[in-house]
Amino acid sequence: MKKITLFLFVLSCFTITNIEAQITSYPYTEDFESGDGGWVADNNSNGSWALGSPAGAIINSAASGSNAWVTNLTGNYNSNEDSSVTSPVFDLSSPSIEMSIWYDIEFSWDGAVLQSSIDSGASWQNVGAAGDPNNWYTDNTINGNPGGQQEGWSGTGTAGTNAWVTARHALDGLAGEANVIFRIAFGSDGSVTDEGFGFDDVSIFEVSCPEPTALTVDNITHTTADVAWNTGGTETLWNLEWGVSGFTPGTGTLESGLTVTSFNLTGLVEGTVYDVYVVADCGGSLSSAVGPFTFNTPAPGGTCNVAIPMTVETDCSVATPTTFDFSISEDIDAAGENPSCDGFGNFGYWVSFTAPTVGSVVFNFGTGADNIGLEILDTCGGTSLGCFNNIFDDGDSSDIISGLTPGNTYVALLWRDTQAGSADICIQEGPTCTFPTNLGASNVTIDGADLSWTENGSATVWNVEVVPTGDTPTGTPTATGV
Repeated sequence: MKKITLFLFVLSCFTITNIEAQITSYPYTEDFESGDGGWVADNNSNGSWALGSPAGAIINSAASGSNAWVTNLTGNYNSNEDSSVTSPVFDLSSPSIEMSIWYDIEFSWDGAVLQSSIDSGASWQNVGAAGDPNNWYTDNTINGNPGGQQEGWSGTGTAGTNAWVTARHALDGLAGEANVIFRIAFGSDGSVTDEGFGFDDVSIFEVSCPEPTALTVDNITHTTADVAWNTGGTETLWNLEWGVSGFTPGTGTLESGLTVTSFNLTGLVEGTVYDVYVVADCGGSLSSAVGPFTFNTPAPGGTCNVAIPMTVETDCSVATPTTFDFSISEDIDAAGENPSCDGFGNFGYWVSFTAPTVGSVVFNFGTGADNIGLEILDTCGGTSLGCFNNIFDDGDSSDIISGLTPGNTYVALLWRDTQAGSADICIQEGPTCTFPTNLGASNVTIDGADLSWTENGSATVWNVEVVPTGDTPTGTPTATGV
């Protein structure tokens, strides 16, 4: 009889606890200052999740108060980690979620993701997708498979958050679901580890005006871009705000009362980073702002069809060189315009020049030049007239680029393997009498040899001077009129 009574008592307690754990009142907020709030860590597969006061070298505080969930409060996450923190049960109507996050994660190898389940954890679906705005996922090829898939937050250094930021997303597809649970899942591979992922200040709230979804910016040119989005509900009006990246919403350029889910931005400045926000107008209430969606217009010279015109100087020693800032140069690799002698990982500028009367030029590299590459072509996508893979430093000059048709326009690509540094570069006319190359000697005897060379211009007569090895030429020919 006592055993039966005990069983009934335990069952009764379990049932009451489960009912109390379900969240039905909104807005829901949890800052973890009074405990875990029903959020439970699963560290059974090499997990490192802990709730407390973060004290790592990078993730070193909570977003508010003292407590936050972090993968290891004082150091790095584990290798081969497959862990999660699961929420209480929510009864949802028309919801969105917002939370503070901080991540320092080996990019594309390890990562974290927010997932939802409506079948008590038997299956999980990602909330949102890589590229969504409002500080959402940054990668979709995470090798560590957080939550059994490859999308999520990932990045360290400048690709991490370096502070607490607010991430927000509409809970698409969960409206009206009465038994929803969430989890932050984390996954890592078997090698490098960093401090990982932290979350705090979770808020789930009902919205009367759903925010737009799938904000994108496409067809970006030097001065224009196309913005598009999807409706979040039944709204038919939207407001769009844009400006130079980092602007405070409310201070940008406002395009209000838009009646279609797209807008063409014009009057942009080339080589500039912009932010875009979109708000739904539900006729009495506004949605939260979706954004920023950040994009940049191509820098001058970022592609061959917008090459920077350069003047061919008669004497670079007295001319003012052009300074190229490679820290803001375009990704030549991504544009599909890699040089023929270096097939990947290049950042640089396209330039154009008009061939001088002498039909040849020399590229001179000055202050800051370090491992600069150079390729000259007769036209965009045309024939290469010479390709030199990352060999030019401060004080160097290229070979004479000869055989040019005077008056014709040629293009050249200048690049580095890293998006950093700057270099002064000047294009100079080639010599009026081009020097020979490929000097060779054959049929050598004790007192003679047959000399040969390649003419690079139109000369038909040459002077030859022969000196002992190591001696400096005197300028007095050994033989003239050869």
